[in-house]
Amino acid sequence: MATRFESTGCTYEIINADKKEIALVGTSGLSGELEIKSRVFHMFKFYTVVSIKGYTGSYSAGYYPGGDRRRKYVESTSIEGRGVVCDGITKVVVPDTVTEIGDYAFANSGLTGFTLQNKLVGNYMFANNDSLTNNVVITNNITSIGYGVFADCNALHDLSIPFIGSV
Repeated sequence: MATRFESTGCTYEIINADKKEIALVGTSGLSGELEIKSRVFHMFKFYTVVSIKGYTGSYSAGYYPGGDRRRKYVESTSIEGRGVVCDGITKVVVPDTVTEIGDYAFANSGLTGFTLQNKLVGNYMFANNDSLTNNVVITNNITSIGYGVFADCNALHDLSIPFIGSV
């Protein structure tokens, strides 16, 4: 198993020790806006955040993790079970150092806003999030948007997406 550590309410996993690359795998005890740092100091070294892990549990027809009657898969007991964001976080800002965001990374999270500066948007990234309103910023860096990114985001009425390479 990969090495995990915590820093200021975020749990990270070292994914490449030689390149000093880490992934955000969870949050706890945080509230309000979460600005994910591009670099994190751990054990006398700076690591670059290059990934945000998504849901890693098992799938089941008809269920989302932690959701209600519209759930799309079985909830996991792992830290990635509901994605990486704890209930108190309302907005997330992702730095441009992040090159990968896993499937379901912010599903069922209660986010009301999001700023995305990286290139890839994972499948079902915000699925089943009725709190997500019109406070979504997607920059023109996006090259790929995954399937069902805003599935069951019933409060989201307007969304402007710049030209992207593939959908």
